Amino acid sequence: MHMNYKVLFIYISLLCSITLQEMYDNAESGFGYDKYIELDRNQIYTGGIGIYEGSTYIQGNGAVLDLENQNGIWIYSDQNSEASLDIQYLSIINGAYEGISYSGDATGNIINCNFIDNDYGIKVYDTCTLNITNCNFIDNASLGFGIVGDPASNSVLSNVDLSYSNFWNNGDDILENCPG
Repeated sequence: MHMNYKVLFIYISLLCSITLQEMYDNAESGFGYDKYIELDRNQIYTGGIGIYEGSTYIQGNGAVLDLENQNGIWIYSDQNSEASLDIQYLSIINGAYEGISYSGDATGNIINCNFIDNDYGIKVYDTCTLNITNCNFIDNASLGFGIVGDPASNSVLSNVDLSYSNFWNNGDDILENCPG
């Protein structure tokens, strides 16, 4: 019997997948962050996480986070609990909703990441401060990147610096004041 090695590799990878929640729960502090997570580029990680307190850093090292058609990574901060996420070199794929969402007063830096085949690549709500540099937004069904807000109601929009990024084959690429 001849076995297709590519299929075998994918099958073994799925059997041995680690959830991002496990990595987050087991993360220790480091390099000035409350949670410092370093991923292995040869490992497929699954599932999203919710961050509502402290500073978190994810060093993706080229790894893939497969959201398996579920929720992505969300970060929420308010005056009672500060939260931030800095992330580098991670591909976030197959999200039913946002690959990443920031809301409240959350802050973060997203550098050299890919957002592929999510509903929204990144969606930002409220009054977040976010820097996005050198990222790719590919095949996101509704939107590559969006800021939710309504300037007619005098709501303060988030402060986002989006630079050196690419958009291919998204429902829409970039929208400000998009529907929440």
